[in-house]
Amino acid sequence: MTATGSTDDAGTGPGPDRAAQPDSSSPTGPPLAPETLPRWPPATYWIQTTLAVVATLAVVAAARRATHVLLLVLIAFVLAVGLDPAVRWLGRFRVRRGWAVALIFVGFASFLALFVALLIPVLARQIQQFAGALPGYVADLQERDDWIGDIARRACSSSRSTCSMS
Repeated sequence: MTATGSTDDAGTGPGPDRAAQPDSSSPTGPPLAPETLPRWPPATYWIQTTLAVVATLAVVAAARRATHVLLLVLIAFVLAVGLDPAVRWLGRFRVRRGWAVALIFVGFASFLALFVALLIPVLARQIQQFAGALPGYVADLQERDDWIGDIARRACSSSRSTCSMS
């Protein structure tokens, strides 16, 4: 045993520092602290929270006022991300980025122009055919003996234009 009362350096014996601490698991240990009432946060917490809410509302209001600008930025971002692979592919052929973007836009505009040029004659022909067949469609609707025919006859009689039975 040493002079401090411990038996060895491993701390297996009762040392003065171990004997002074009460055992909280024993029934004779110190009483547990009574539950305290919840405390309100300090005033700085409420000030910071209020400022955060006001700042959030200000950002939302600014974003609502600038939606047209934000929409343009979003469209530009989508175009930039979408065009990047094609621009890089053209860059392998030593085409500068600006010229590559211009080539892609010219190609896209040419495709749209060709599409519209091919679509308009077909669409015009179908509209003419529909306009020519429309009186027959109306006559067929008026001859029906169900609720659709009733509605077609009422609509024809209430309109100021003449509905002819072809």
